[in-house]
Amino acid sequence: MIDKIKIGPIEYEVIELGCLEDHNNNPIYGAVDMGLCRMVLESFANHQWKAVSLLHEVVHVMLDQAGQEHDEKTINVLAHGIYGLIKYNPELVDWIGGDDQTAP
Repeated sequence: MIDKIKIGPIEYEVIELGCLEDHNNNPIYGAVDMGLCRMVLESFANHQWKAVSLLHEVVHVMLDQAGQEHDEKTINVLAHGIYGLIKYNPELVDWIGGDDQTAP
């Protein structure tokens, strides 16, 4: 598990807690507090759900930083899509993270 992630100019702490709930006391897998620069993931979730939940919160932050309105359905689609893209295309992640000087 990572303990921090940088999105734009801001670094967010990433922590795990158990029994997360939303404002209506419904169970959730993750949450972000923009003011505290903290993302919280459900500690009882399996690795896949933690990863998707982290990406879900990252997309929230990115769209908020851009001043874009969004809803949970859109965020879920993007988080699951990004997860699949990264998970099943590791060579893409390696290429993106590689040295720009090696590009043709």
